[in-house]
Amino acid sequence: MTTGDGDLLASPLTILGLTLRSYNALTTNGISTVGDLLAHTEVDIATLPRIGPIVLAEIKAKLSANDLPLREGRSPYWKRR
Repeated sequence: MTTGDGDLLASPLTILGLTLRSYNALTTNGISTVGDLLAHTEVDIATLPRIGPIVLAEIKAKLSANDLPLREGRSPYWKRR
């Protein structure tokens, strides 16, 4: 991706090319931008409703393809919805 960091973080999830299933799972849980997604860890995302192993694997693959890793560990501010 060639946008600046601020632009990228504010970009909608659609720029990642996620399937509708993955996109809906994230937006249902209040994650609508790339920055929202990157603010969470893999553990945070995995514990959300509608996020199973297939959706999690796709999210990680799409982020990895764009050199965008999820945070490591568990976010102390994340609350399960």
